[in-house]
Amino acid sequence: MPRRIGIGSGFGIFTPALCLVLAGTFPNPVRGQQQPSRSSPQPPATSLPTPSLPADPQDPVFRVTADLVQADVIVVDRQGRLVDNLRREDFELRVDDRPQAISFFERVQAGLLDDDIQLPAVGGAVTPPSSTGEPAARPRDSGRTVLFFVDDFHLSHPSLERARHVLTGFVDREMRLNDLAAIASTSGQTGFLQQLTGNKAVLRAAVERLRNRTPAAMDVEIPPMTTHQAYILERGSDRDLLGFFVRETQRVHPFLPRDAAENIVLGRAHRIVEQSDAITSDTLSALESLVRSVSDLSGRKVVFFLSDGFLINLRGMDTANRLQRIADAAARSRVTVYSIDARGLAALPDFDASRPAVFDPTAIVSRTSADEISLLQEPLQRLAVDTGGRAMLNSNALAAAIPRALQETSVYYLLGWMPEQEGHQDNHFHRIEVSVRGRPEWTVRVPRGFYDAPPTDEQRTAPSSRRRGRSATSTGAAEESPADAALLSALRSAHPVTTLPASLRLSFSETPSTGTVLTVSTELNASTLDFGSSEGSERQAVVDVITSVFSDQGQGVSTVKERLTVSFSSMSSTRNTTSRRVIYRHQFQMKPGLYQVRTAARDSGTGRVGSAMEWIEIPNLSGGPLSLSSLVLGERASDASQGEANAAASAAPMEVSAGHHFGRGPRLRFLTYIYNAAHANAVPDVVLKVQVSRDEKPLMVTPFSRLRTDGIEDLSRIPYLGEVNLEGMPGGRYVLQVTAIDRTAQTIAAQRTDFEIE
Repeated sequence: MPRRIGIGSGFGIFTPALCLVLAGTFPNPVRGQQQPSRSSPQPPATSLPTPSLPADPQDPVFRVTADLVQADVIVVDRQGRLVDNLRREDFELRVDDRPQAISFFERVQAGLLDDDIQLPAVGGAVTPPSSTGEPAARPRDSGRTVLFFVDDFHLSHPSLERARHVLTGFVDREMRLNDLAAIASTSGQTGFLQQLTGNKAVLRAAVERLRNRTPAAMDVEIPPMTTHQAYILERGSDRDLLGFFVRETQRVHPFLPRDAAENIVLGRAHRIVEQSDAITSDTLSALESLVRSVSDLSGRKVVFFLSDGFLINLRGMDTANRLQRIADAAARSRVTVYSIDARGLAALPDFDASRPAVFDPTAIVSRTSADEISLLQEPLQRLAVDTGGRAMLNSNALAAAIPRALQETSVYYLLGWMPEQEGHQDNHFHRIEVSVRGRPEWTVRVPRGFYDAPPTDEQRTAPSSRRRGRSATSTGAAEESPADAALLSALRSAHPVTTLPASLRLSFSETPSTGTVLTVSTELNASTLDFGSSEGSERQAVVDVITSVFSDQGQGVSTVKERLTVSFSSMSSTRNTTSRRVIYRHQFQMKPGLYQVRTAARDSGTGRVGSAMEWIEIPNLSGGPLSLSSLVLGERASDASQGEANAAASAAPMEVSAGHHFGRGPRLRFLTYIYNAAHANAVPDVVLKVQVSRDEKPLMVTPFSRLRTDGIEDLSRIPYLGEVNLEGMPGGRYVLQVTAIDRTAQTIAAQRTDFEIE
């Protein structure tokens, strides 16, 4: 039976079944709701049965007659300082060594401007620029998109530890409220956590999963042979080095003829080269896939490539084509790669201490190693330069490299031009060159080129099976109806689908009777739903929704699917319907841990689909240290009393907001529960402080006030309800933080959440 709901005005729901009177219903699971089994988890979303749903309508197709190619450009002087306030006429653009007119120009301030501008990626649809000229940057809380690619197959154990230190430092000290970050690796060992997120707990968990990965078929024979030496022997360019290894092999095997020893040495070299080529192929393929995976996200992205470097086989690999594909992917996705040599101040590679060193009085081995460092760093240089970034080499200040690179990319110029329509027979790679007129000493960083069309999946080399993990959202072989296919596709998407805008909010609480409960609240804007064309107040919109909970390993914990019937009758003609929001909620009993919740909704009338995803870390609330539940935000109901309510009045009316969107006039109300406060035969001595901040700067801080427990019977879970006056606060995103101190137990706990003033 479809669930029938009304449409809430602002932040509430006008239906008794879903209306949230927080003190009474917040901790308890919805009656009749499907609950997960602790012993046998529910299957993931891909295993759901397929109901009969209306077919998808034909989606409109937006066609363009020409493409506007774009390139992000950074200009630095001799001291490495950004050059700002340049104009269109200062730049000279050449494509395939031919001058090209710049038809679009914009100065962009990353992280503060909606730096998607009017343009999608290279080759996308065109929205003409404004006719008002070339505007300056317009501040906006857009945040930065930062991805870390850890080349764990080319990292020594000390380098991996340095890389982990760099990642932790970024998460703890450099990451801002609106930033999105992801941590990926060549081997894929971060698994399900390899997703863009603003949740620091997820990123810390991804860092913890990084371990030293030694390729399976490493050479362990005597005398030891490096990859660089194997490449030299494979090329046959150094007879002295070959003679050295033949003599050492005969020393280990005294009765071995020279011809046989030479065959053994060359066979070892060939195996090492093949293995190195395979690992390098996986590395470049994984990096290209990561870059292309963010092509549908707006704005510029920075990828930090952490590696000890590697060698490229100019004979056995299609190196130029591979690097050009990455440059093409970076241009289309608006990605800049900053490569970091995780060795720091690099020295010549040492042999494994567990293996005997080789006595080399002729210095043949040391001579061949003289250029090894530069050869290992060459791919790091190429990847950075070809994508408009920079290689950070030969420095032990790795932690400072991240903020320095983000500062370098904070201001850039966006150049657009109309490509020549020549109709190449093959998929031609076009080279881009940009310079500043009259300033040859300045360095201009720009993606090096792009193809006429992106390579197909068949043209790309698939990563090795050792990196392939079965994602919790991978598709199965079962038949799906068109409606379910669209819904599940949105649920599995790497990024939220916004055709039908949806927002998701997660919170947790705990009671002795139900244990820890995860509350999932999803919000849809009623103005985006199809209520039909007929007149009257009985019009309805039908929405199919699916909500899935996954563990941090990507395993399905629970899935709920249902059809909602949204009634138009609850809408008042005196109110603005664009502010109406449909809120639906599910609750799940959960164990402590890190979880991701995904939800997707499909309007049966239009076929439009939307999705959202969020992470949440649920602590152990039973008998542990002082803890706070999630902060639940809402607007004070019209009949609620003003001012901060005491703890016993937590049942006061409150219209909950799932999307945490508020106007500038109302008072924001928030609710949290304090768990495990010390109160042995006495009243708990807990003080609380409330802080509102923006861009990490406090705007409002209340003094610590003692928690009132009048009328509270269960002192193990004490509700606290407070208010924040939003009047006069400008639009934008803010952070609300509540800090509690148990003065008896000398413990502290805090919870924070973001909200937006429209």
